[in-house]
Amino acid sequence: MSTGTRLFGLLIVVALLIGAVIADWYLIRRAMSQHASGTTWQQTTGTIVTTTVTSRKTKNARRYRVAVTYEYEAGGEIRRGSTIVVDDSRGPSFRSEADARRAYPQGASVPVFVDPADPKNAALVVGLQKTTIALLYFAGVLNAFALTMLRSSIRSFACRTDPIRYYLIEDDANRAVLRLSHLNAVEFGLMWIGLSCVAVALGVLMLPSTVPVAWFGVPVLAGVGVLGFLWRFLSLRAGRFDIVVDRLSGFVTFPPRVGQASVVHDMARVDQIELRDSGISSGKDKQPTADVYVHTADAAPRALAKWMERGEAEVIATWLRRECALEA
Repeated sequence: MSTGTRLFGLLIVVALLIGAVIADWYLIRRAMSQHASGTTWQQTTGTIVTTTVTSRKTKNARRYRVAVTYEYEAGGEIRRGSTIVVDDSRGPSFRSEADARRAYPQGASVPVFVDPADPKNAALVVGLQKTTIALLYFAGVLNAFALTMLRSSIRSFACRTDPIRYYLIEDDANRAVLRLSHLNAVEFGLMWIGLSCVAVALGVLMLPSTVPVAWFGVPVLAGVGVLGFLWRFLSLRAGRFDIVVDRLSGFVTFPPRVGQASVVHDMARVDQIELRDSGISSGKDKQPTADVYVHTADAAPRALAKWMERGEAEVIATWLRRECALEA
């Protein structure tokens, strides 16, 4: 991987983090404003003066949005407003033009909520909206995955002159440990927080009880993150992703499959390290991927690393062949 490619990857991650911070700031500010409007704004009665409906064709259907102007009295004056949902310039969406006009018919009397600190600021719908809550959770996805990628991107750009350095976590005259896992425990927990953010956001959008679902989502995210961290931490401590070469005894330990123990082989019994094409591509550049298999005299071929970029798989295979004194 060239220096330019690694730098580009690091810049993408930094851009994601900046975007996440901006999205967080905007959405938290919007949520606080909507929450305040539902608790402190004062209700009065107004009249809808004009109603305009516009339509937009989506992938599956046509959606309709309504724009209104309304008059209301506040501070001893007759004022005019156009905001339907507080801090939401787009307003609600409808499935038909009739539904849109029925929701806000011209000439109808409607409740208007007025900001006591600024009577010119009014809206027909106040309080924390489910779309705002869902967007906050989707921003959580951006946060989680940007933070997950940050360490590996910095390390790739700053330290990775030879791809083996990314995996080889211990190497001395007596022992070498090659780790086949890219994510540490914290990154794994963050990744699962991001995935659970998607689930909670969809729940907020689909279920009617918006606020209870939103508050329920906070402990869910925390629990998923802690459980993910503990599972990864204990797995890493147990060496479930490590190939361990004991150069003194001549034995190599391969990582266990799920529910099984680690497999120890005499390196003299390893007769082939095979590189197989995975038949799929990965990443934006559609890099070919490969699997690394180990063959021994007394066991069926065993997959060690699957669906890795071919260059990285070749590095692992070359290292294993060297340790086991095999020809390429």
